[in-house]
Amino acid sequence: MNLKEFAKRSNGEEVKKRILIYSQDKDFSASLTLLFEDEYDVISTSSLSELVEKVKSRQADLLIADSPSRMREIYRDIEDIKKQEPSLHVVLLSVYRSENKDLEINFRLFVDTLIYKPIDITQLSRTVRSLLGNQ
Repeated sequence: MNLKEFAKRSNGEEVKKRILIYSQDKDFSASLTLLFEDEYDVISTSSLSELVEKVKSRQADLLIADSPSRMREIYRDIEDIKKQEPSLHVVLLSVYRSENKDLEINFRLFVDTLIYKPIDITQLSRTVRSLLGNQ
C-alpha cells in the first residue's frame, strides 16, 4: 500500500482496486483502460522492465497481460512475476495456437485465467470482477 492509499484508508475513503495492464500494443492497452477505469484504478505499460518494477513495488491487485504473438516470449516473465508476488491475480490474453498446447498447460500453473483472442469483453469483465471480488 502506498502513502496515498494509506491516507485515503485513514480518512475512511474507499480505495479502488488496481489493475495493471501490460501490452506492447498501446491502442489495445488504451481500450482496456477505458473499459475498466470507472470501476478500478488502472495503470498500463508496454515495457516489460516497467511491468516487473510495478509488480515488485506491489502497485497492482490484478495483472492483465497481453501475450506477444509467441507465448514463449512472456512465459518466463509471468512465472517470475508470480514467484515474486504470489497473491497477484493474472489474466493472460493470447492467440490460440495448437503448437502452444504444452506451454499452455504450464501457463495455467501461474495464471488465474487464460483468455483467447479475439477477446470477449463480457467474459474479461466478469473474470476481472470475480477475481477482485466485485461480482
